[in-house]
Amino acid sequence: MKKLILTACISVLLSAVAANAGGNTSIVAQVGNGNEANVTQKGNSDIAIVAQVGDHNKAKVKQNGTHQGNFAAIGQLGDHNKSKIKQKGRGNVALSVQYGNRNKSRIKQKGRGNVALSGQFGDRNKSRIKQKNHHNFALHLQFENRNYANTRQKGHHNKSFIGQKGRNNTAYNIQSDSHNRSGIIQWGDWNMVSVTQD
Repeated sequence: MKKLILTACISVLLSAVAANAGGNTSIVAQVGNGNEANVTQKGNSDIAIVAQVGDHNKAKVKQNGTHQGNFAAIGQLGDHNKSKIKQKGRGNVALSVQYGNRNKSRIKQKGRGNVALSGQFGDRNKSRIKQKNHHNFALHLQFENRNYANTRQKGHHNKSFIGQKGRNNTAYNIQSDSHNRSGIIQWGDWNMVSVTQD
């Protein structure tokens, strides 16, 4: 039932966004108890969507865009999840989906045309994505519990993927130049990997 409610909320929110032309758009839908959402938009053409279904979830979006604007969306289904998205520049896209309990996600983008996607499906997972400059892509997918993924991109046209299935896995990917490619897959428990690309 909660899945249906979250899907319906997102559909309604996207329809409302499509009907808006110009200016900033912020839409928040909450179902449950003790949820918190904070959206700050400075500039123009930014879009922020937050949908929370459950109890005591926290979502924070901060955007500072120009004529092309930025897009941020947070979907939380469960309890005690936390997600933060901070965007500065234009044409950046950030999406955080949390399905479970006590997951934490943080995305920070500065520049233009960056894409960051975080999906957490389990409990107590942590995801960190930081992008600077332009046209970088990062994707985190975490399944089960207590996994940690951290991607840092400084440059342009970098691509990073981290996929984790199991428990207590740790993955770092640092890309400090341009046109780097990295893929990390962890299947099992207590694995650790660190990739640095200059």
